[in-house]
Amino acid sequence: MYRNPHFANSYVPSTPAGWVHTNTYFPQQKMSGAVSRVVPNRDVEFTPQEADSDAHGQGFKLYKWTFVLNPNEYLVCRLSGTSTERVISAGFATDPLAPVYAVENFPRHPHVWVTSLHNTSSSRLNLYLYLIVKV
Repeated sequence: MYRNPHFANSYVPSTPAGWVHTNTYFPQQKMSGAVSRVVPNRDVEFTPQEADSDAHGQGFKLYKWTFVLNPNEYLVCRLSGTSTERVISAGFATDPLAPVYAVENFPRHPHVWVTSLHNTSSSRLNLYLYLIVKV
């Protein structure tokens, strides 16, 4: 311990910031009720044949899809490239801007990306999905 010169009669622990103390107690808490699972309203596959695409140079390509997202809907989007492409990243945008959240966002297979979205608004929205692949 060392004395903090800015405060009279105060001491600061000598453990550096960010270190975890091992004497912390976390009591076990019982869960109230059963665990509920969210069931998506729709599960949609988006293929390269349905997409607009742009070459981005150096072997990268961008696929773009347009879709309608219903109010208070959970939507699972499976964004696919061709079997010879590898997914790099994916994203989405809405019009108009609204509280839509990505519940999941991950590469499922080398050429498939999954994004699960939740529209918490009470409006129908235009949804724009994007997938970047390496050719």
